[in-house]
Amino acid sequence: MPNNRNFRNANGGGTIRQRPDGLWEARFTVGFDPGTGKQKQRSVYGKSQRDVRKKMTAAIKQIDEKSYLDADKRAVGQYLDDWLKEYVVPIRKPYTVDNYRRAIELHLKPNLGAIRLQELRSEDIQRMVRRFTAGDRKAGSKRAQKPLAPKTIKNIVGVLSSALQEAVNNQIIPRNPAQFVKLPAVRQKEIEALSIDQIAAFVEAAHTSPYYAPLACCLFLGLREGEALGLAWAHVDFEKHKINVCQQLQREKVKGGKLYLMDSTKNGKSRILDVPDFLVDILKEEQRRQLLEQIAAGPAWCNEWGLCFTNKIGQPITPKVLFHQFKKLAALAGIPDARVHDLRHTNATLALVNGDDVKTVQANMGHATAAFTLQRYVHATEQMKRDSANRMQRFFEANIEKKA
Repeated sequence: MPNNRNFRNANGGGTIRQRPDGLWEARFTVGFDPGTGKQKQRSVYGKSQRDVRKKMTAAIKQIDEKSYLDADKRAVGQYLDDWLKEYVVPIRKPYTVDNYRRAIELHLKPNLGAIRLQELRSEDIQRMVRRFTAGDRKAGSKRAQKPLAPKTIKNIVGVLSSALQEAVNNQIIPRNPAQFVKLPAVRQKEIEALSIDQIAAFVEAAHTSPYYAPLACCLFLGLREGEALGLAWAHVDFEKHKINVCQQLQREKVKGGKLYLMDSTKNGKSRILDVPDFLVDILKEEQRRQLLEQIAAGPAWCNEWGLCFTNKIGQPITPKVLFHQFKKLAALAGIPDARVHDLRHTNATLALVNGDDVKTVQANMGHATAAFTLQRYVHATEQMKRDSANRMQRFFEANIEKKA
């Protein structure tokens, strides 16, 4: 008859019992699940109590030496799907989830997906990086792949590294092989800020355009494109001349993806901005124009999110439409190579050069840290240093040199 009694390991590391089918089972604790905080239990099996005790003792020794691994037969592709579902979707913003999913589906699974997770090596990932850098055919595809930008490669490997680190935390793999991969250098793209003359030319070309108001918010408030297009009237305080930047309009990064309103900014924090009088007037005029369009559209009007900037029937202005309209206006202004995001860069550059302190610019731009603002706009801070030296020179000439 099977013996169903439990026998506790002499060192207190687990329990041993004989199952109803005659096999012996040893259960032991391998740590805690970071998601639930509960103990993770594992089992080993054998034909005798002595056999399972030996297996359990070996496993406990590996746990103590931090070398224990759970048996896992999943391939990298399956593991990435599971990781995305369990660790990314529940806690990340939709925009981030879309970016991770694209990296997995378009790049990681075609190149590494068939490799068993516990057999993945740094060399496999390095080979993928070389393929991205040089340009190659996708694994299992006849379609040529152009070389990827260093920043794109860094982001793709970053997604993989995050997933693999979770596997390390869960004792599925002993180390994170993505941490040892050499990546191509990422060179910061030169900031392209508009000059005073270019700003004047752009305003002259754009001020009668129905797309002037959202572009003016990018230029004179430093809003990101998605923040401008996602601005709602409920977040505009005309009396106090303030707006609350707390959401952004985005499109799903899949073919035929829908527009959606993300209820947060890029860094997850809302910010209150003071609006200059002339921009308040632009917003009031936009509100009046939108009301007339709503009356003209009648039952066809559909502005479900109460957005400030819509087309003639109340639908959101898409990033693609704004881009094309901006390029037309930029060409008229004599700056055909300008990008919508250059308007935001121009705002930050002007603020710094004209004397705004870095913390104020950081807050207005919605940057995570002042250090990032300084690093991003180093060209402007160099001018600030020069201006500071010039002020010191004028002070010396006016107050010291005369008395010497």
